[in-house]
Amino acid sequence: MADQQHFDVFLSHNSADKPAVREIEARLRERGISAWLDVYNLLGGSPWMEEIEQALRACDTCAVFMGPSGLGPWQNQEMRAALNRAVRERDAYRVIPVLLPGAKPDQVPDFLSLHTWVDFRRGLDDAEALARLIASIKGEPYVGSAYALSEQDWIFPSYRELGAALVRDVDAVSPPELLTVRVAV
Repeated sequence: MADQQHFDVFLSHNSADKPAVREIEARLRERGISAWLDVYNLLGGSPWMEEIEQALRACDTCAVFMGPSGLGPWQNQEMRAALNRAVRERDAYRVIPVLLPGAKPDQVPDFLSLHTWVDFRRGLDDAEALARLIASIKGEPYVGSAYALSEQDWIFPSYRELGAALVRDVDAVSPPELLTVRVAV
C-alpha cells in the first residue's frame, strides 16, 4: 500500500460476485463511506497478499459478501483474518456478512453466521439493505439512524390501515383479478 490510507470498510468478495460488489461500493461512496475494494486499490507490481493484509488493518470493519458461488478461496482467508481480529478487538471491529442475490444462507460459514447479516437477496437496489449496511459500517443501530427508512415509509400500525393504503394506492385493476399496487420504499 503506497500510503497507509484509512477506510471505513474492507469489501471481501468472491471474484464471481465482483460486479455486484462494485455496484454496492459505488452506492457506499455516494453516501460518504470509504470502502477498500481490490480492483480500485491494488497497485500493479506490488505484492497483493501484503496489500490485502495492510488493507484489512486499515479498515474499521469488514463486509463479507456471499453470492450464489459461495466463498472464494482468498475470500475465505480474508474472512478468517477479519473474524480473528473481531475476536481480539471485540466491539471495536465488526465483521458484517452481506447476502447478495442468489446467496444461500445455509452456506454461510458457521463462525460468520454468528454475526447479523445484511440481506440484499431482494436485489442490489434494495434501499433498506443499503441503509442497514451503512448503519452497520458506522456502528450505529439501524432503527433511529440517519440511514434508516422512517417508520411511516414501511410500517402500518394495523392490518386495517394496510388495507386502506393498498386500496388508496391502486394504480390499475385490469383485468379484475389483477391488482397492481404502488408501494413506496
